[in-house]
Amino acid sequence: MATQPNGTDTEVLGRSAVSPFDSGSGPFSVDDPQIQLALDKGTDLAVVHGTMAAGGDSGWHSHPDVVFVQVTEGTLTLYAADDPNCAPNVVQAGQSFIEPIGKVHIARNESPTERASWYATHIGVPSGVPTTTDEPAPGNCPF
Repeated sequence: MATQPNGTDTEVLGRSAVSPFDSGSGPFSVDDPQIQLALDKGTDLAVVHGTMAAGGDSGWHSHPDVVFVQVTEGTLTLYAADDPNCAPNVVQAGQSFIEPIGKVHIARNESPTERASWYATHIGVPSGVPTTTDEPAPGNCPF
């Protein structure tokens, strides 16, 4: 029932357990006007590089963590499973977006000629768990 990626290649550039350098492996938090982060148990940090051929897509999927994505080449068009209107969110090279935990979505390269490329930083991946979970098509989009 899950949808498979089409024309998409990903490579994990690095993945390791996170532990605050000043407090060992215990809980960690930062509460700053620019960022708030709390980790209450051991977690992994992963950096993934992806490329998508013209006309390709990621397949419908979700993540067990928060993902910060920077598009470095081309354009990705994002669609959310919980949007009944299937409205596109276009992200071009030089722009970034955040994927919340568990949000089912698809990224598509709707260019007929140009490839797309991105780097994804996964924060809070449960140890031993894949960074991506394939999901079934929700039926809200015509593709």
